Amino acid sequence: AALLGGWAGFGTFGLLGRGEAAKTSLVVAFFAQGALCVVVLAGYLMQGDLFEAGLSVASLIISLEMGLILGLWERLTFHALGLLGVNSLINAICRQFYWGQEGNVLALMFTLAAGFFTLAFSVTVILFRWHALRAARRVVLPDMRRYDAVWDAILADPDQRRAVEDLAALVGSLRP
Repeated sequence: AALLGGWAGFGTFGLLGRGEAAKTSLVVAFFAQGALCVVVLAGYLMQGDLFEAGLSVASLIISLEMGLILGLWERLTFHALGLLGVNSLINAICRQFYWGQEGNVLALMFTLAAGFFTLAFSVTVILFRWHALRAARRVVLPDMRRYDAVWDAILADPDQRRAVEDLAALVGSLRP
């Protein structure tokens, strides 16, 4: 529920052009999810159910990881989402086949679909970003080569090199 509210805030603020508020709503949602995991963990520990308590610890770690990554290292968000998708897939497979919790097929299908969608979405975004950066570098490369050739020609002349060095020293002396 906390994450749904976070995604709703993210979408709403995003549509309104409030990027920082959109990011903050997701960070708060992941930390709220982490707080809920602590409450659930305490309940399972009081019941003595160490298996479910262990799953709650895993969920707590993932919630805090996502909140921290999104809040501090935003550029790694889609990498972390990919890990979240992998975790969901592993969780669903382990619950179904390794731990023998075959009863709830609908929960299994939902968890598998959510994990696959999250992983596929994050990989797609990462690949599109990589492709866009590569294409941008290809566009800029000829200009960069011309720029470097001009600077090489300027610095080849000893008088011009000295003038550039004097200018660099002047600029360096103006810095506080």
